[in-house]
Amino acid sequence: MTDPLNSTMALPPVTPACDPIYSYFWENVKYLLQAGYMIPPALLYSRILQHQFFVIYSMDSVVGLLLLLLDIFITRFFVYVPQLCTPASQFFQSHPSFMNIYYPLLSYLHCAQPLIQIFLSLNRMSSVVWPVDHNKVWKRNLPFIFFFILLTPFLFIWNTIISQKVVVYYFGGFFMIGLKAVEWADISLFLFSVRSVAVMITVTSTVIMFLRMSKMKKRLKSSERILCLACVIHSICFMIPSFFEALALFNEEYGKSWINFLIQPFAWDVLNVGSPLIMIFVSGQLRNHVFDVSIGCLKKKKDPRRVTVQTLTGLVLLLLDIFITRLFVYFPQLCVSGSEFFLSYPIFMAIYYPLLNYLHCAQPLIQIFLTLNRMSSVVWPVDHNKLWKKNLPFIFIFILLVPFLFIWNTIISQKILIYYFGGFYINCLKLVPWASMSLFTMIIRSVAVGITVVSTVITFWKMSNMKNRLKKSERTLCFACAANSVCFIIPAGFEAMKVLNSFWSTYWLAYLLQPFAWDVLNVGSPLVMIFVSDQLRGHVFGIDIKKKTRSNSIVVSSVTN
Repeated sequence: MTDPLNSTMALPPVTPACDPIYSYFWENVKYLLQAGYMIPPALLYSRILQHQFFVIYSMDSVVGLLLLLLDIFITRFFVYVPQLCTPASQFFQSHPSFMNIYYPLLSYLHCAQPLIQIFLSLNRMSSVVWPVDHNKVWKRNLPFIFFFILLTPFLFIWNTIISQKVVVYYFGGFFMIGLKAVEWADISLFLFSVRSVAVMITVTSTVIMFLRMSKMKKRLKSSERILCLACVIHSICFMIPSFFEALALFNEEYGKSWINFLIQPFAWDVLNVGSPLIMIFVSGQLRNHVFDVSIGCLKKKKDPRRVTVQTLTGLVLLLLDIFITRLFVYFPQLCVSGSEFFLSYPIFMAIYYPLLNYLHCAQPLIQIFLTLNRMSSVVWPVDHNKLWKKNLPFIFIFILLVPFLFIWNTIISQKILIYYFGGFYINCLKLVPWASMSLFTMIIRSVAVGITVVSTVITFWKMSNMKNRLKKSERTLCFACAANSVCFIIPAGFEAMKVLNSFWSTYWLAYLLQPFAWDVLNVGSPLVMIFVSDQLRGHVFGIDIKKKTRSNSIVVSSVTN
């Protein structure tokens, strides 16, 4: 696949439309193999982003994550999935705003990478050249560095923003590039210039760093050796794609050859995939953060679980609400184009609507186990952790699979658009009339409410009879769970009223209030947990929560005459 940034290079022979000679299966296999090794580092990037120790590297993590996501879901996806070539290329040509976002964004990220590389190598050099003032200097200048990296790429990509974007058919699929509006403003040349500067600064700072380290005391050298070594390897990963990019720019024969278009994406993979793997490999502290394991000690971790089923479900529901459900209801200017798009490409409705119902079915199941978990912590405090640890895989699989028992009719039914207010939303025509999604969800929510009420009553009754020490240790989470239960019961009550009251179900106010009732749960739940847990606030906001301890010691002194 060609590097989409090299729009000035001669392209290999292409067809004027999607080429049908390529095998769907083998092209799909190519994509899956590449996506297979890009997805794990993408997950590592998402975890690294929360780590404050690597402040500058987190910028590189953002860029690398976005580049991997663009590669996985757009660039290579539409090259190696030929069956989508015709409808997808027609879609992008009919909606050029997507190409107007994608191509400048891709160029922006590739411009940001060498700038970040410069500051990464300078950071490691300064740590050994000025070890005393290093942290103070970088802390003071970090806002300036951030804005410099954020704004400077626009000096190089402005021509990609104003130029017309086109679809270029390649292999059995296609990719997107820009036709230069200003001929001399070559993005390939700009990128080569900034990468060359980055390579020179990287080499110089690395040489100075190792010379300085060889003369330092062993203690200080050991304290910085790991990160310096990681930075050097990261620099090598950066230089490899820069070399191939320069070779294609200065060697016309190689630039036109098919092997250049094949190798360049994999050269970039060395940087985007290798970078997080290197940092994970060399840094025990980062491995500890990413994988939630203690390095070099047996002490039990006290950090809260950072990825939970409830959090993931709520997050996806919020994203669907923000970018699909409410966007197309409250943006009338998108009604015509948006509805035409969904009607023309029903695959998106076939994914969206069952997914939405799946998540709404998963939430009451999660609620059941949340309240049972808190109840068992006070009913069986000794065996609580062992019991849940043993059964957690079964609980996870149960939550994962049971919703399909309720949403099957939404999967097989035809999806339709319902115009509402100035916009529209997506629903379905029931293929099996008796399999009502509203009825199913009301049943499962009613069971969840019943279990929630009973387990909460038992929890607080048992807590009232417990010793003060144990009661305090569990009180915070139990109150949080009770507040979360209230957040769950509110939308469940509105949903039940909609099912059982035919007048309310057809009243416009029901459709207006129901989404806000769900907001009580999806928005309120994380806020409740943040509010009640000092430990979780410390993790989310990066604040050290230090508890003051009162001294109960008695000082005894003796006086001798």
